[in-house]
Amino acid sequence: MTNQTDLAGNEQEFVVEVNPTQSKVDGDQLQFYGTVLKKKNMEK
Repeated sequence: MTNQTDLAGNEQEFVVEVNPTQSKVDGDQLQFYGTVLKKKNMEK
């Protein structure tokens, strides 16, 4: 099962919070699990 986050084309600024214990390098690809924190949700 693949867990993916869809971002619209106009969402150019976002932050990804990565869980380093679930990261894996496979050849030239980096696989990681994390949470996308959209910028609009971070502004207070």
